[in-house]
Amino acid sequence: MHKLIIILIINIFFTVISCNQNKNISDNHPILSNVLKTNSFKDSSGMHSMYLEIYNDNTFIFAYGSEGWYWYNKGNYIVENELLKLKSTYCGSDSSMKQNCKSTFLSGVCYIQSSPEDLEYEYQLVCKSQNKFKIYTNFDKPNDTIIFPIKSHLNPINSKRKFKGISVVTLGNVVGEVSEPVIIRTGPGVEFSKEEYIVNAYDGPYLNSIPKGTKVVIHARTEQKTKVNNWENYWLLISVNDNYKVWVYGEFILFN
Repeated sequence: MHKLIIILIINIFFTVISCNQNKNISDNHPILSNVLKTNSFKDSSGMHSMYLEIYNDNTFIFAYGSEGWYWYNKGNYIVENELLKLKSTYCGSDSSMKQNCKSTFLSGVCYIQSSPEDLEYEYQLVCKSQNKFKIYTNFDKPNDTIIFPIKSHLNPINSKRKFKGISVVTLGNVVGEVSEPVIIRTGPGVEFSKEEYIVNAYDGPYLNSIPKGTKVVIHARTEQKTKVNNWENYWLLISVNDNYKVWVYGEFILFN
């Protein structure tokens, strides 16, 4: 009886995900089987690394590591109704050291979803587990979802997007350089609070501005220019050394 209840719950889980996913599929929506053949699924920052590898023999490896926390799954998969269904047969902290399966992704489904707030990519692969596990974005609260960008579907440069509710124009991750020490802000305007520039996420130092000569990646700009003192320029959304995205005034950034 207990096994029957578990089977019913799993079937309901897959059915709900499948129904929701089918509602989102349009003529331009990528086909899952094609995406699996042409993409690698990896994501990393200065604080974490994770990857999902899909093999032609219907096996997979799903791994995650961050701040001394690691898990590793391998198992079998099927593709059905635009769902990638993953079922782990091994749980560990790596390929040779086992650990509690409940602390890992374990089993679940992945599906393609549009990503209207992603500045680089039009679509993402959303992997949703039947489990809850620790992940770097909110380490204290277990999560059940991991998202990978689908890198074969880039946003065109000058696309209008939203970033945390703010309208922006994408700039294609061009490299720039700080021409004068520039203050970081939480939003595109002097009314937004200042942030410290963290040279190294682990031990600092913490600076009041980004130093002159620092290379930055420019992701997007505001739709309109803004006047600050005697200047008139866009606010730019940038990142440095693979850290999170912040805002700086464009007057102090040179485009390479």
